[in-house]
Amino acid sequence: MQIKNFKLTKLELSLIVITMISTWLIGSKNNLVWVFAFLGNFIWLYIGFSKEMAVIIITTTLLLICNLRGFYLWVILGM
Repeated sequence: MQIKNFKLTKLELSLIVITMISTWLIGSKNNLVWVFAFLGNFIWLYIGFSKEMAVIIITTTLLLICNLRGFYLWVILGM
C-alpha cells in the first residue's frame, strides 16, 4: 500500500502529541489525563467536521463517551 501526498498539518501533529500524552498519563493514573483526553477529542471532532469525515466524527464521539465515563469513575466516584 502506497500513501500518496501524505502531509500532516500542524494541528494534526499537535493532536498526535496530545493523544500520546493522554495515553501516557492514563498509565500513571494522573488526573491531568482528562484535560488532554478531552482536548484531543474536541480537536478530532473539529477535524472530522471540517473535513466532513463521518468515520472520525463517529469514532471520536464514541471515544468521548468512553472518556466521560472514565472521568466520572475516576474523578467523581474516586474509583
